[in-house]
Amino acid sequence: MQWSEPGFDFRITFSKVNYKEQKETNDYARLRTITDDYGRFETEEKKILLYLPDNEKMSRKEAVELLGLGKSKVFNILNSLTKEGYLERRGKGRSTYYVLKEKKSER
Repeated sequence: MQWSEPGFDFRITFSKVNYKEQKETNDYARLRTITDDYGRFETEEKKILLYLPDNEKMSRKEAVELLGLGKSKVFNILNSLTKEGYLERRGKGRSTYYVLKEKKSER
């Protein structure tokens, strides 16, 4: 739906956009740079994978804050994504952080 109101020297156009549908399309396009299997990820995994391209790395603490889940659950999600080859774990102990691995061509 569009509505236009012509002014004297310019025109203003308001468009109604389905934000949720647009966001899902954008998320899908962004995750395509990481994997071709968008549908297989849980919501929490998608959030982590969408966070990393803009922030380069993520600590466990940042993941807990982003997801709003307990430390153990977040640790399991990060470990799962690491074992599947989507993330790479770097550092040790309190200095541990996660980065994206190169795009996987096949699962």
